[in-house]
Amino acid sequence: VVFSRPMAIVAARAALFAPLLLAAPSACASSRKGIAATYRPTSLHRQAARMCPPPSWAWEDTWGSPDWRWGYAVGTAHDRAAVLRRQLAHRASRDAWLRDKHVDPGERLLALALCTQLQGNLGRRCPASPLLSKLAQGSFAGMDDACAHLAEAMEVEQSNNHGEVLVASLQRLPFLKDGV
Repeated sequence: VVFSRPMAIVAARAALFAPLLLAAPSACASSRKGIAATYRPTSLHRQAARMCPPPSWAWEDTWGSPDWRWGYAVGTAHDRAAVLRRQLAHRASRDAWLRDKHVDPGERLLALALCTQLQGNLGRRCPASPLLSKLAQGSFAGMDDACAHLAEAMEVEQSNNHGEVLVASLQRLPFLKDGV
């Protein structure tokens, strides 16, 4: 069979994306005939989400990255902030998240930055505001440096455990009440 150029492109795309578009049989598949009885198309976004690894919270992928772009409407920071805001939309979810020992310190630092930003937008003074400016400027060498300055600014106990410093700092802000 000879395909015209447009048809060849459609056929090639179909062959490429077929594994992504096919899912396990649905509960009502028995009422269908042919191939529809066995497979049903699913959302490409759900398939892609299952294949993507979780985001990296390493310093070089967040505040240390030129793609982070804190304060801009485009960039990794904006995308991660949107996800975190949805995740922490309710007080109960913020409380559980704060108690969860498995949350990455990089994610907690983003929450602290968002909470600090919110306090500024509400016209409230926040002891972490100068730190947020330095974070955005790339003034810190890494998480150790940022947490040492944060502990000093927030007047919390210095610790080698970044998570503890960040949780104590978030507890000093109206994080549970106001969110991010």
